[in-house]
Amino acid sequence: MNFKKLHLASALLWATAILLAALFSAPTFFTIILLPLLAFSSLQLIRQAAKAAGTTVQTCGTASAPESRRL
Repeated sequence: MNFKKLHLASALLWATAILLAALFSAPTFFTIILLPLLAFSSLQLIRQAAKAAGTTVQTCGTASAPESRRL
């Protein structure tokens, strides 16, 4: 599976999981422990796939601003 398809599939699965958790009032274990654990593992898989594809993945807070925009 190529990297873009993996990223899209991951995003769709996460959107579905979050919506279903909200709609069906998921238990605390699911929303506080299981979803973050799955998020972490999903990010690790995407990073590994990106590394194998020779691209980089930037997450929130990792991208640096251009020199002209820094304060």
